Formats: sequence, structure tokens, C-alpha cells
Amino acid sequence: MLESVLSAAAAQLYGALIDGADIVAEPGSQHDPAIEGTAANELQAKGLLRVAYGSRLLAPLEPMTGLEAAAAQFSTQIGESQRSLLNAIRDFEELQRKFRNHAVSQDTDNLAQLLTEVTQIVLLSAQLPHTARSEVLSFNTTKKLTDEPSAAVVAESTQRKHGVQSRAIYTTDYITERPHHLSESRAMGEEIRLIPDLPTKMTIVDRTVALVAIDETGLRAALLVRSLAYIDMLRMLFELVWERAVPYGEDADTPLTPHERRVLQMLATGARDDAIASDLGVTTKTVRRHITAAMDKIGTDSRFAAGVQATKRGWM
Repeated sequence: MLESVLSAAAAQLYGALIDGADIVAEPGSQHDPAIEGTAANELQAKGLLRVAYGSRLLAPLEPMTGLEAAAAQFSTQIGESQRSLLNAIRDFEELQRKFRNHAVSQDTDNLAQLLTEVTQIVLLSAQLPHTARSEVLSFNTTKKLTDEPSAAVVAESTQRKHGVQSRAIYTTDYITERPHHLSESRAMGEEIRLIPDLPTKMTIVDRTVALVAIDETGLRAALLVRSLAYIDMLRMLFELVWERAVPYGEDADTPLTPHERRVLQMLATGARDDAIASDLGVTTKTVRRHITAAMDKIGTDSRFAAGVQATKRGWM
């Protein structure tokens, strides 16, 4: 009891006095309140003990009398912690300012580097996310060179370090062209949103380095950026697109059947009824029946609106 405000020895002594023990404050003994560091001295300092006049017996004071002293002590400690925190914030802000000034003063070649070798771009795009310590942001499209069908593009790797937040925006054609990639990335903790189209591929790591595709595929040319000002601008672009994109997920409670969900996913990519029927192995009549049922459950008479609403609600 009172462990939060008293040492173990002081709490034991106070408990004994409350229970009626007769303890004399012998000068020079461990029960002498005048000796700093003793349990008696600690109790007296915190307003929980006095020495009876004449008998020199230690007498406990009411516990509530020590409350004000304890509160004052905690208040002082909190104030000191706040001052230490504010000082630390100021120190880190100054270090941040010096860091940015140093980065800006570096040679231009170190702030931005044009990459034109396919092998180098592919290797860097695969390795860069693994260097992250706190955050990975990425734009992902399915566009690639026809003569490089197996080449990785920016931010294709889904493996993430523990504690690294990963947010990725994918074009909606991933739903039909690379559905397993979306599922695997999401299972590894990546937060995913979808948007119909993106101008390019991009990866930003820890707010300090970015890889931006110059061409549509991200394989003919890419820009490796270390300019903090430019990276801040890219992050602003990412956040603006993130707000417009719709969440991707399959965990939410959904009234849609798997076939209805698949049909809406393919509709969102612009697939025709006959292509959907071929993919599902059913007739076009069955596909249309799935579409009608899904639209009824969502409460819309538009195929496009049904896909958008289902995605926003996390049903796809």
C-alpha cells in the first residue's frame, strides 16, 4: 500500500505505526527523522509522521494529510518531465533543420539521379522497400514492357519489415490481372486503395528517398530522388490521390456472394458481360442475374455505381 509514493521501508514503518507499534525516535538510529535517508525522515518530509513531545515516540499522522504533499511532488515531477520533453523537441527540431540544410547543400547529382538501365531499375525497385524503417508509400500500375514480361516494377515486393507502415495505391485492373498480388500484399499488412488510373509508378521510403518512373512502365527510365523538398511534394501528391482512392478489402461483412463480388470487380475494370461469363465459366444470362442481385443489395440502378459503392463499403 502507498508503494507509488513511499519507499518499501517507509511504507513498512508507517504501516507498523498505524497498527499501534511503539517506536522511539532514538537520536542517531534508523528511526531518527533528523537523519536524511531513513524511513522516518521520508515519512516526516511527506507529512505522514511527527515525533510526540516528551516521549519521543513516532506518531503517524492521518493518511490524507500526506496527500497534498504527494500531489505537489507528482506535480513537480510532471513539470520537470514536460520541460525535458520541450527541450528535447527543440533540440530535435534544430537537428532536423541542420539535416535538411545539409541535404540541400549537397551536390545536385546526389539529390536526383536518372536511371536508364532496366536491370538497375528492376533491382532497385525490388530492394528499396526493404530498406524502410518506418514507412513505404507507393503508386502501382500493371503497365510493363512487352519484351520484359517477368520484370518487376516499382514497389512490386510485398514483404515488409515488422513495424513498417505500408500504404499502396493500385490501379483497378490489378483486380483482374493480378488479384493474388493484392491478396498477398494485404495479408502482409499493406493498406491498399484502388483508383481507375495512375500517371506513373512511384515508391517513397521513410520520407528520405523516392523512386519515380519516368515512362509508363517504369523500366525504360526512372528518377532516384533524395531531395527532401521534392520528396515532400511527392508525399503531398500521394496523400491527395489516397483521399480520392477507395479502400480494398474482403474482411468486411458483405451481403454479396463470391460470384456477385467477382462480377462487380470485373465490371469496375470495364469488362463486358461475355468476358465475365467466360472468366466465371457461366452464361451471360447468369452474369446479368448476378449483376441485378448485387445492384439490389447495394441499392442502385447503375452498374458503375454498384461497383464504386461495394468497394467503398469494403465488400470487394
